[in-house]
Amino acid sequence: LSGDGFWGFLNIFSRAFGSGPNISKSILLSALADFKLTVAGPESQKYAYTISNHQDINIMDKFLSSQEVGALYNRSKIVLAMHHIQFKSDPGPRIYDAAACKAFQLVEFRSNVPKLFNNKIITFQSPVDLKNKVKYYLTHPDKRAENIEECYEIAVHQHTYLERAAEILKTVFTTH
Repeated sequence: LSGDGFWGFLNIFSRAFGSGPNISKSILLSALADFKLTVAGPESQKYAYTISNHQDINIMDKFLSSQEVGALYNRSKIVLAMHHIQFKSDPGPRIYDAAACKAFQLVEFRSNVPKLFNNKIITFQSPVDLKNKVKYYLTHPDKRAENIEECYEIAVHQHTYLERAAEILKTVFTTH
């Protein structure tokens, strides 16, 4: 651990949590007990029982505007992206937002996530995997910076509304 007892600053957005197939929020938060955390979003306080063993935690139990979310992304060393249960193979929209904000993120694995970011986005598949990756990337800021730029370029060039509209039109007009 670093001199202040924490590896770094993580943001966990509770609205992004689901009771997904991979990791429950309680187990995940317990695995991150050694880290300084911010848990943000409506109903964040309901996770207080899970995170009571954390040394340093900030709970922002409120709706956050897009500007507030962007600011939180930008001042975080790592943004944790969990997916709602409805996203079985694809990610939720927050991973695109975080990439466009130039935030480094660790993303809960879904089968289509690596393909969407040309295998550049960093995923985790278990609490131990997440904890190990948090430790690694907090001690390797150069690797975080490299990944931030790669994911940003992919997000702003391949995942825009214009690109999505073109993909939809191509599908509609080539299948009929």
